[in-house]
Amino acid sequence: MKKGILKSTIFIIAISVLFNIGSFYKNNPSIYNAPVDKLRDEDKNDDNRDEDGIILYDKYHIRLKNFDGYDAKMITNFEEKLSTLAAKKGNSCDAITNAGFFNTDRSPIGLIAIDGKTRSFYESNEIFNAFVCYRGADNWSINMSDKEQPLCKFIFQTGPLLVYQFENQDLSSNNSVGRRTVFILDENDFPYILMVYDSSDYFSGPDFSTILSILSYLEGNKGIKIKSAINFDGGTASSYIDSSFEINELIPPGAFLCFNDIN
Repeated sequence: MKKGILKSTIFIIAISVLFNIGSFYKNNPSIYNAPVDKLRDEDKNDDNRDEDGIILYDKYHIRLKNFDGYDAKMITNFEEKLSTLAAKKGNSCDAITNAGFFNTDRSPIGLIAIDGKTRSFYESNEIFNAFVCYRGADNWSINMSDKEQPLCKFIFQTGPLLVYQFENQDLSSNNSVGRRTVFILDENDFPYILMVYDSSDYFSGPDFSTILSILSYLEGNKGIKIKSAINFDGGTASSYIDSSFEINELIPPGAFLCFNDIN
């Protein structure tokens, strides 16, 4: 009984510490690198900004980037615990984002295979319910099974799946909120990274039903026909950096996608 009380007390203290750390960093942007948008100040409130800028949607800020014409590689970070900025510099990435989920001991969740070597095995999971596969030469797919693994330069399990084959998925049982990193394939299988966060709380963001509304907004206002979309890790372990935008993590991401322009 005492052990159970002790474990509960430790868990409550840990949650409290993380909450207070998040609040501290949010209220001290000189210490935590707040989202940096390097475009002109007079463009800040222009809702028609192009994909290299911030899109405003209700109280959320949206960063959308098309990665057609980019090569990609997956970098694991479960043990290394590199910051996103250090990983970007160390791997000479034009752009980088978080990818892959991990347990409290930083062991990866679900399948990860890179260059034919399996780093972590498939797990049956209702949340991490699909797979992102990169075959090389700017060739991507999102699938509900891992059958394409032999064809993939890298493949990893993530989720939940938001849109599949042009159909929105049922996300009614998952109402969690947080900053979101979303991977999108359009009707031509061109890849996009979508980052969504609360304009007043950098680590917070929408629930998944709101993400579906944002995806519909992008289709109607940005001319993107979304074939499939899937969630990456979010909240304090999410990040994204390119040449004109930077949003950093509080906890080192478990893995990264590193993009380089091949045009």
